[in-house]
Amino acid sequence: MKKNILLSTLLLCALCLNFLLTSCQLKHPESGKASVQQALSQTQHIRNGVQLQTGELNVKVQFYAENMVRVVKWVSGGTAEKASLVVIQTNVPDLNIHFQEDAGTIRLGSANVTVQLSKRNGAIQYLTGDNQIILKEQGEAMITPVRIAHETNAFSVRQNFKLTPDEGIYGLGQHQSGYMNYRGHTVKLVQPNTQAVTPFLISAAGYGLLWDNYSKSVFSDDPENTSLGSEVADNIDYYFIYGRNLDQVIAGYRELTGQAPMYGRWAYGYWQSKEHYANRDELLGIAQQYRKRRIQIDNIVQDWDYWGGNTNLYEDENDNYIYEKGVHATIDFHWDDANRRLTIDDRKGSFPGMLKQRSFNIVIVGKDHGTGVEITDNPDKTLVYQGERQIVPF
Repeated sequence: MKKNILLSTLLLCALCLNFLLTSCQLKHPESGKASVQQALSQTQHIRNGVQLQTGELNVKVQFYAENMVRVVKWVSGGTAEKASLVVIQTNVPDLNIHFQEDAGTIRLGSANVTVQLSKRNGAIQYLTGDNQIILKEQGEAMITPVRIAHETNAFSVRQNFKLTPDEGIYGLGQHQSGYMNYRGHTVKLVQPNTQAVTPFLISAAGYGLLWDNYSKSVFSDDPENTSLGSEVADNIDYYFIYGRNLDQVIAGYRELTGQAPMYGRWAYGYWQSKEHYANRDELLGIAQQYRKRRIQIDNIVQDWDYWGGNTNLYEDENDNYIYEKGVHATIDFHWDDANRRLTIDDRKGSFPGMLKQRSFNIVIVGKDHGTGVEITDNPDKTLVYQGERQIVPF
């Protein structure tokens, strides 16, 4: 009888406890969400950082220095591993990084920078030591599968950021747009003639971002957000560098990519350059005149037209990477100086949207003809080319 009474009492207590727990969950729905979030995210400690898995997204945050943080994001089929072509720092020093974690966020911090990582979507905020926001990512990372020849898995990637209204953005290489501050502008990070691309930007707010990707990439800024994205990648991979001034930010960039060496003494003298020289005798004659007049000079630049009588015209769509599959066209030109005759060969290859017919203005460059930066209004000959071989006498 006592045994039955004891079992009944225990059962009643269990029912009461279950009722109380259920009541608590109903009264505090956020605690249920936190439990679900913890179940969906997994955290792993690494040197100077943390690796988070939240849903399909993986995020690795790692301090490379007190003021420098590397962020890598990838999904299934991608990878966190890659051999960088620009970052030479391979060792991560032991740093005193403090770590805090709660139901929704992870905080990592050095004496200079604190990183706050969302467990819900992997978005990151960068803060000063006194918790002032420096920069924050906006929304989830965009990592989309793409089909690329010779690639088992590839993705297009994009990361959005939220900037303060009044900060200026500079850097990104040398471009011909005429803009110094790239707020409100789009910059294609592709290496064409006359432009030099460096996927590193600096902000007047005291930080820099190095976007470590080598495919066609784009920086874009509009009233909604600022973004960096690339057409082909295994992951999102970028470095955040913070400094009290821009000199410290650039110093961090040099720590990652290598110190800038000084040139030889010859590079700091006078450089003579023009659009091009017509021939060898003209170039050497100019050098002799400098010596004759006892004017110091260290370098003469032969800008172009140094390849002799043969060259070719290359064409493609100019807006994607189908040229890697051989989808382009070339036209070879051969100049016979002895017989003053130009041969234009058959066009090789084709691409969508290619002009079937085009006109060529031909200029024979001489001492006072066809030189300078302006396009001449008086070509020696104009001909219509339809892709077939032509021999043009002069």
